[in-house]
Amino acid sequence: MHDMDERIVAWTAGATPEQRRTGPTIDDLGGLEQVLLAADYFATGPFLDHLIRATAQAGAADGRVESCKIILSGLASSTRHSAFAQAVSALATYPDLARELGPTLAKILLNRITNARDAGDDVAQALIGAEAADCLVQLTLADVISPARLLGKMDEITEDPAELPVEFASRLPRLLGVLEAHHPTAGLRDALERCLTPEHTSRDAAFELALADVRGALEQDSYQAIADGLAGTRDRFAELAAIDPARIDAQIYRAGIDGLLGLTSPDAAERVATAAACLQENLHRYRAWSGVLSGPVWAADRQSDLVAWSELTTLLSEAAKYVGTDNPWYEDGHGIITALLRAYCAHNTVTVLTESTAQSVIEVMVAPVIEDAFLTHENRLRCLDHALTHDPDFTADPAAQQLRAALKNRVSRPPSPDPGSGVDPGKARRATLAPATRPLPHNR
Repeated sequence: MHDMDERIVAWTAGATPEQRRTGPTIDDLGGLEQVLLAADYFATGPFLDHLIRATAQAGAADGRVESCKIILSGLASSTRHSAFAQAVSALATYPDLARELGPTLAKILLNRITNARDAGDDVAQALIGAEAADCLVQLTLADVISPARLLGKMDEITEDPAELPVEFASRLPRLLGVLEAHHPTAGLRDALERCLTPEHTSRDAAFELALADVRGALEQDSYQAIADGLAGTRDRFAELAAIDPARIDAQIYRAGIDGLLGLTSPDAAERVATAAACLQENLHRYRAWSGVLSGPVWAADRQSDLVAWSELTTLLSEAAKYVGTDNPWYEDGHGIITALLRAYCAHNTVTVLTESTAQSVIEVMVAPVIEDAFLTHENRLRCLDHALTHDPDFTADPAAQQLRAALKNRVSRPPSPDPGSGVDPGKARRATLAPATRPLPHNR
């Protein structure tokens, strides 16, 4: 047994759970002199991550420069997949140390990606390349390294995904999707489309492309453009879920889109409630599955996005109960107005796009429906006016004030249809907003 093995075993036996999480210090490893003597041990052995964590905790006077050289050597030469994976996972949690490693770090990780492309039957080499790509994505998102070289490398290595080792290629579509979300003009959509051909990359690539189209649809500024875009991507998510029933994330997005599109349908209450129930069921399944796994940092944004769709759909489901023209509002007026206002200002409470609010889609697809719920019945306007005047929960509520101002603005405008046609202005506006090219989808 190597002397360092004995030190690590002794440290592990006496460490608290918190100490085991943060890793040993340089002193726990026997001091800087012993660490330097064990340079080959760390560079080629299973505990490179221990040295990374110890170095991150050390000060400049504790030999960080010397330790950094060993770390870089290990990242460049390690042939152990598990050791490399643990090392880059540790490194991603210490961005300051990653910056200190300098441009050499990016060069080494990019070389490991190139080596994976040419790995042939060397499974460890292929998996190490996938871990290197994952680490580079995380460091890019954390602004530790410039994205330019990584974006170029990802496009380069996916020129023919079928020629890549399966273990390496199967990890790429998710990473390409994450990068495309943050750098939509980098041209990575072409790389994702190339990944549609091999069986082992096709499903992830199809999901990432559909997700990119959701983002594109929600960035439009008209109902028709948003609805058409979402309806198309909804069908793609449904097809993906039918091919692969275990594709829980596809089912969640499909249900979320059903909820958003269903709000304008005549049977909105039933349709949105069905979508919300489907989404919640699949979200519980997704959490149960992902809760036992340790995912990369970039995956946290994906999980937050799924939760945001769940929150939005739940708000819409409550509001949909009261938007129908035949709903007499016999229930508690306070609860009804609260449900409608929560949906009306949902852009303040949820996000459904990367690093942006849901304001555009709420204003275009949701707010007009809530406004129409009041405009189609005069008694509902009176109910809102009474609440704004007498109920302290609403008198100072910015959303309630915003809704009432919007309603006054719409009522004061000249109606678009012929006054003698008998068409209610609110209904007329609803008709101009509704998609004309296809019926709203039913859950499959």
